[in-house]
Amino acid sequence: MNRQKVVVPVTLKNEIIGHLSVISFYPTNCSSNYFMEDIKEFFNVIKSDEIDNESPILYGNLGNNHQLMLLEETKYQISFEPLVEYEKIRILTTIRDNYEDVFEPLNITSENPLKANINFKSFAGKSFFDVSIDNINSDLIPFEVRSKKINYMNEYVEMVAELSNVMSGILFKPKSPLFQNFEQNNIPKNTYYEYYMFLEYLFLDENLPYAYEYIRKNIFVNLRKYLETVPTAFANNIGSSILVNIVNNPKDLIKTNKPPQIWPENMRNYVPNNIEQPYFEESVDTPENRLVKYFLVSIEEIIEKLLVEFKENSYFNDRLQLFKTMVSDYLSDQWLMDVNKLEKVPMNSQVLQKKEGYRDIFKYYLNYEFGFKPEWNEIEDIFNGNERKLSELYEIWCYFKLLKIIEEITNYNIYYEDLFQIENKNINLKQGQNSKIELYFEYKGKNIILKFFYNLTFSKNNYQYYSYSLQLRPDYVIEINFNDKTHFILFDAKYKSKGIPNEDLFNKKDHIYKFEDVYKMHTYKDAIKNSLGAYVLYPGGEAVIFPENQNNLIPSVGAFNLKPGNNLKENKIEDFIRDILDWLIKES
Repeated sequence: MNRQKVVVPVTLKNEIIGHLSVISFYPTNCSSNYFMEDIKEFFNVIKSDEIDNESPILYGNLGNNHQLMLLEETKYQISFEPLVEYEKIRILTTIRDNYEDVFEPLNITSENPLKANINFKSFAGKSFFDVSIDNINSDLIPFEVRSKKINYMNEYVEMVAELSNVMSGILFKPKSPLFQNFEQNNIPKNTYYEYYMFLEYLFLDENLPYAYEYIRKNIFVNLRKYLETVPTAFANNIGSSILVNIVNNPKDLIKTNKPPQIWPENMRNYVPNNIEQPYFEESVDTPENRLVKYFLVSIEEIIEKLLVEFKENSYFNDRLQLFKTMVSDYLSDQWLMDVNKLEKVPMNSQVLQKKEGYRDIFKYYLNYEFGFKPEWNEIEDIFNGNERKLSELYEIWCYFKLLKIIEEITNYNIYYEDLFQIENKNINLKQGQNSKIELYFEYKGKNIILKFFYNLTFSKNNYQYYSYSLQLRPDYVIEINFNDKTHFILFDAKYKSKGIPNEDLFNKKDHIYKFEDVYKMHTYKDAIKNSLGAYVLYPGGEAVIFPENQNNLIPSVGAFNLKPGNNLKENKIEDFIRDILDWLIKES
C-alpha cells in the first residue's frame, strides 16, 4: 500500500519560492513509481490519457493537456515548504477566500500554519492552489476535482446536456409564459452558463455532429439555370424564349440561303450566328444551406465570446476549445465555401421543417437565435464559479428522469412549462403541492390517477399527506389513486456512495448505496401513511429491493442505480413501477 504524492513548485512572478505537496490521506494499491514532468514530481501517481474515477491523484489528459486531477469525497494533506523564510505566509489563499465555507474545514492551526487537510466533498471542477507571501499572491497552480460516482468526461456532460434540453423545451412551447418574453440575440448577457449548457447539449454526438454529418452526405441542392452563348449549329434546343431573344437582338442575325427546315417566314432567311443556350446545374447555394452556414458561424462566434469571458483556467475552457475545433472543421468543408450569406430565414421551408439533418439544425438555430436568458436559479447556483455541487445537479437530473418514466407508463406528454414557477425571466422548479402533475390514464383496463410531486412535505397536521411522527420531505413522490384508495411510492436522490473507509473506496469500481440511506427509506415507509415503499436513487452499480414479505414486491425499501447514458437503469425503475401497478390490480 502506497500513498500518492505530487510536489509542485510554487512561483511568484515566475521565480520559485517554495514547493507545495499534495498527499493522499490514505494509502492505495497503486504501484510504486516516480516520474517528473513540467518540474512537478509524482510519487506513485498514474499518468494516463483516460480519466478514471478511482485514483486519489491522477495526472490525466483533459483537452489534450495533462493536468493534476484529484477526487471528490477524498481527503488530502497539503503542505508548503518555502525556500527562504518570509514574514507572513498564508497557504491555499484562493480556496480559503472563496470556498472554505463549502469544503470540509481545512484544519489549519497556528502550530502548523503551512499544513492543511482538505476534502472537496461532492464538489467537482477546476480550482487552484496558491500561496500568499507577505500579502502578495503566488502564481496559480490549477487542478481538477473529478467525480468518483459518474464518468467525469461523458456522464457529467450528458447530465448537463439533458438539463439544457429541458430549458429548450420550456422556451419553445408557444403557450409557455417564457415564449412571449424572449427577444433575439441582441440582448447583452450578464451570465453565460446557459450558453455553455446549450453548447454541451448541441455537441453531443447524436445532436449537431450527427445532423451535420447527415447533411454533408445528403446536401439539399437546387437546379440553377444559366445561359451560355454557343454557335447556333451546336444548339440542342431552340425554344420560344430563345426565339424572342433572337428578335430582340437582331444584331447577331446573318442571312443564309439554307435556313432551318422549320423557320418562321417573317425572319426572311435571317438566322442567328450565336444563341444563348440555357443550361442547368446543381447549386448548394440555397436558403436552407445558407441558414446552416449562418448557424455554424454564429456558434463559432459565441464560442469565441465565451473563451474571452471565461478566464483562461476556468472549468469551461477545455470543453470550449474542443467545440471550437469541431465547428471550425465543419466550416472548412469545401461545399460550404460555395454557400453565400444568409439574407432571410426561410421559416416556411419544407426542407427545414421535414428533411432529416436540416430540421435538427433549424431547431438548434431557434434555440440559439432567440437568445434565451431565463435564470434557472437552482442550476445557476450549482454552476456558480468553477465548482459544481454534483449532488444537487444529480437531484434535479433524477427528477426529470422520473418524469420521463412516468410519461412512458401513462402515455402522456408532460409539458416542461408546467413544472416551473416563472416570474419575468426568473424560473424555479415548483416544489411541494405546487409541483403536482396529475394524470388520468388507463392501465390494463383499469382507470388510475397518478400524481407526481417534487419535495412534497408529509406532517402530522396534513391528513392527506400524513406522517405520524416528524415532518418528512422525500425528494420525489408518486401518488397512485386506484379503487378509491391512495398509495405512495417515495424516492430520494443520493449522490454519495456507501460510507466505507476512504482507504478502501478507490478499490470499489461499482460503488454501492449507503446503508444509512436505506435506513432513511425505512423511516419514510413506516412513518408516511399509505406508503408502499421508499427507494434511493444513486449513481452506483447495484440495485436491490428489500421486501417485507419475500412473496410480495411491496411493501419494501431499496435502492436503484441511475446514471446518465444508461437507459437500462431507467427501464428497471419503469418495470418496477409497472409491477406495483400490477400488484395493486391483483390485490383489488
